[in-house]
Order: sequence, then C-alpha cells, then structure tokens
Amino acid sequence: MTLILWSLLLGVAYWVMMHSVPQDPSQLLWSYCLAGFGVGIVGVVPTIAVKSFPAAVRFLGAVVLL
Repeated sequence: MTLILWSLLLGVAYWVMMHSVPQDPSQLLWSYCLAGFGVGIVGVVPTIAVKSFPAAVRFLGAVVLL
C-alpha cells in the first residue's frame, strides 16, 4: 500500500509542478519540495526487493532462467 501511495504522490506532484510553474514561477519552491518528498519511493523499491527473499536465496549467487 505504501508503494502505491508514494508512487501516486510522486506522479501527481511532478504533474502539478510541470503544469503550474510555467504560469506562476513562484510555485516552484513548494512543488519542487513536494516532488522531492515523493522521490523517497526510490529508496523503498530496493528495500522491498531485499526483504522479499531470505538471506539464503539472496546470497546464493546463482541466476535461474526459465
């Protein structure tokens, strides 16, 4: 659920920034801060990927191709 909400926040914040700043440059600071806050999703994705597998699988070093 966190991943979905954070991704939506990033998308909406970026869209708002790109559409509001050309008309009113004074909106840059708050919209840039909101979009930067949404970029926190970048740190969540690797965390989820690492926690998805137990240590024995992560450190196996083998790649299984189907």
